[in-house]
Amino acid sequence: MCDDAWKGPLTQAVFFIGSVPGLMAFSWISDNVGRLPTFLISNGVILVTGMVLPYCTDFYSFLVVRFLMGITYDTFFTSFFVLGVLKISFKILLYLIIRICFQRSNTSL
Repeated sequence: MCDDAWKGPLTQAVFFIGSVPGLMAFSWISDNVGRLPTFLISNGVILVTGMVLPYCTDFYSFLVVRFLMGITYDTFFTSFFVLGVLKISFKILLYLIIRICFQRSNTSL
């Protein structure tokens, strides 16, 4: 076995540990600044960290960048979902929820 087998799980753990304070921080930013700026900021951070990640020369810098990427991970998906829900009328949202439920129940049979 490889002596560095522990590094893969550690990078994943650091990524998801970063998502906890990131979700709290971006929730506050979203409430005080707005959802669209929060979505744009999180996309920008993911873009920058995603472009920097391949150029990390040592393991510790890789962990730091993975942590920063993890900070914006939940916000990247959640803020887009909330923006979509707020822009869709209640009737359309209800129709989509019912359709998804029936579609999943039909595919599971």
